[in-house]
Amino acid sequence: MTLVGRDLRQISKAGASRRAKGRAGTASGRVAGDEPSASTAIKASSLATQVYETLRRRITEGRLPEDEPLVIASLVRELGVSQTPVREALARLHAEGLAAFAENLGYRVATRPSDADYRNWMEARLLLEVNSLRAAAAAAAATDERIARLCAVNAEIAAADFGSSFEGIRRFAELNAAFHRELILMGGNPFLVGAYDQIWLGAQFSRIHFKRGVTDQRRIAREHQAIIDALRARDVDRACEAMRSHIVDSLVRDQEREERAAAGEDGEETRRGVPSSRSGKAAGRERKKVGRP
Repeated sequence: MTLVGRDLRQISKAGASRRAKGRAGTASGRVAGDEPSASTAIKASSLATQVYETLRRRITEGRLPEDEPLVIASLVRELGVSQTPVREALARLHAEGLAAFAENLGYRVATRPSDADYRNWMEARLLLEVNSLRAAAAAAAATDERIARLCAVNAEIAAADFGSSFEGIRRFAELNAAFHRELILMGGNPFLVGAYDQIWLGAQFSRIHFKRGVTDQRRIAREHQAIIDALRARDVDRACEAMRSHIVDSLVRDQEREERAAAGEDGEETRRGVPSSRSGKAAGRERKKVGRP
């Protein structure tokens, strides 16, 4: 618990300014080409998936602004489907954190992650992922086959050109989720796997990368590799510390990106995740702010 408390204080210091309140987009975020066409007709059983994909793209790309109501009747008319697939799609978006729900008010587009969201998600991930990894490593569950799978996923994360499009950012989020899920699977506890699937909000927390790219892509891959190396060496403590550091540092970096975006400082990072136009003094203040040496 001491570690978790320390990490919460660390990420709390990273939260200062909040994002601008500007809103953009239309009530439906509708653009030509979103709607199903006769040439891409799909089976009724997959209508919910198509509605989900359409709405997820609009939310990620900002065409549906934060707090925009997601009115079922309006979506039914616009997309030409029944209420059932729309309800299913909205429930899925809600589970992933992209939509919020309030009794008697219905669904709306979720706001971007707040300081409290970052802290809470980090605490949940630390408790689940670090402890699950400790149990798996102590039980020598990190077999050569599992390590090979981790290496394959991480190699793709390191080498891929995700760009800054919806498709690229989604692919990054999927690969990152696959890497962390493989570590949970290593423990062999289906309840922990289910808990991981419930708390993983990659779709919501990866929105910061759209139009900016995964600027710390290589750093993420290096942090993943440190976990793999420790598992390969059967060093339980080192593996857990590498996992703890990765979760905390990556969320701190994402939170700082949110703040830079709110301050209109987009585009200052390189793909290595290092500010390219800040002075050494300013960078030093930032490291101190998040408790780094």
